[in-house]
Amino acid sequence: MNRSAGALACLMCLLSLRQAASQDKTLLLETDKSRMAEDVRREFLHCWNAYKKYAWGHDELKPLSKGYRDWGRFSLCMTPVDAMDALTLMGLADEAQEARELVVSKLSFDRDMEVKNFEITIRLLGGLLSNFQLTGDKRLLTLAEELGNRLLPVFNSPTGMPYVNVNLKTGAVQDENTNPAEVGTLLIEFGTLSKLTGKPGVLLVTRGPGACNASIGVHTAFQDSTPMVVLVGQVARHQIDREAFQEVDFR
Repeated sequence: MNRSAGALACLMCLLSLRQAASQDKTLLLETDKSRMAEDVRREFLHCWNAYKKYAWGHDELKPLSKGYRDWGRFSLCMTPVDAMDALTLMGLADEAQEARELVVSKLSFDRDMEVKNFEITIRLLGGLLSNFQLTGDKRLLTLAEELGNRLLPVFNSPTGMPYVNVNLKTGAVQDENTNPAEVGTLLIEFGTLSKLTGKPGVLLVTRGPGACNASIGVHTAFQDSTPMVVLVGQVARHQIDREAFQEVDFR
């Protein structure tokens, strides 16, 4: 009886030690996470302050030469558009507001310059939309809608596959050589734009196997004025031939 009680006491002691060790480990992990988060925040601020000092209003900072680079003839505020959401999520409200005011006051798409549709969509259109969702600042949504409209000429191609480059001012397009990976991602930004503006979305239609086993066209789709994105596809790859249909209703 005494032996059983002693064994039970030892077991309870071991369990208590294990629980205490687990709590200490959890506390240590939380401390490490907090320290790492602060390190990331500090390094981000270091980069942001360098951008403010040496490249304010331009697309990119050149950290070694302490200069700047723009993607084209004019700045499209790439860095501040990219940074706004990170600044907001890190709780850097003053810096986020500063970036937002720079974008709203300086960013213009009425520029006679050629841009790559894919890069501008994922960075500028996506950045403006995500920051509107974070802040509710309708000025960002207005910019996003204008940019989306200026990018639409890329889809006016013989195959429906978007051209690679477009002139933001004239709508002139060139270079039909693209790939489905870049084309497919456009669904996210243009679908989100459709949802947030409450306007009809786009229709992506796979026209059959081509050089890359797919050819995708984008057209305006109206169905009772319901904002929606429809993906209709025919997959022909590795001897697979099937019809795929997916409808996304953003109401």
